[in-house]
Amino acid sequence: MQLEQITTVFSLVLLLCAGLARAMSLKRFEDPYMKRSKAALKVYRDLFFKEVIPPASVEVGPGSSTVLMCEAGGNPPPTIHWLRNGERIKQGIPHDSADETTTYERHNRGPVQIGNTKSELVIDCASRASEGTYTCVAETPTRIITTDSEVIFNEKMPSKISGKCLSRAKKQGSQEPARIVMWTSDRAELAGADVQLYCRATGARPLHYTWFKEDGEVIEGKRDEYEVLPNGDLLIRNVNFENHMGGYKCEAKNAFGKDTTSGLFYVFRP
Repeated sequence: MQLEQITTVFSLVLLLCAGLARAMSLKRFEDPYMKRSKAALKVYRDLFFKEVIPPASVEVGPGSSTVLMCEAGGNPPPTIHWLRNGERIKQGIPHDSADETTTYERHNRGPVQIGNTKSELVIDCASRASEGTYTCVAETPTRIITTDSEVIFNEKMPSKISGKCLSRAKKQGSQEPARIVMWTSDRAELAGADVQLYCRATGARPLHYTWFKEDGEVIEGKRDEYEVLPNGDLLIRNVNFENHMGGYKCEAKNAFGKDTTSGLFYVFRP
């Protein structure tokens, strides 16, 4: 296991201790360790941004491509979307309320529900029209938090207009490659629950999603255990430590390209 994964597992274990304190109401424990767990829970129950957030401002030149990244953690796991000058940017398939939360867990929802979500917004072929205030919006059913990034167009920056930008203007986005815009980076839950891992993509239709285990095994043909949802998410039913803990990779693909992301899922034994 790589150092980054070890660090992630360690962090999730600490957060799970906090989640378990809530789920099992262990108020009788007043030792220093439990006091730290309760403090962690108080912080984690509030939705918050992690270290990866877009810069306060960023300059773009003609034809350049810029990626704004955003990561948030919470209980339950948040979803993320973007605004430009206060208006929602359309990403992925047309969304409804089911796409704003872990709706598909509702039949067997676990008591911990701790997770981190990442999102990226790509500003392709920048021009004067790309200027504005871009807002990362992280939300759960009970809370919303935001952080802004001012994108400034600088026409004096070296021009990077490419054939890709010119062809895109002619095709008006009809041949955009698949690009994943939101995904679960880390998730933790007690064994026995259902868990929904995010993977939302944008690009020319149709979009096809494939999920893999960390060893490269394709997840398919096990609808009683796994289900790839219409929005690209993966639903894992009745999770257990032996079969489900570990890394997962999501691949979104269309006729013009593909994109992949990965995340870590930790199952805590009750």
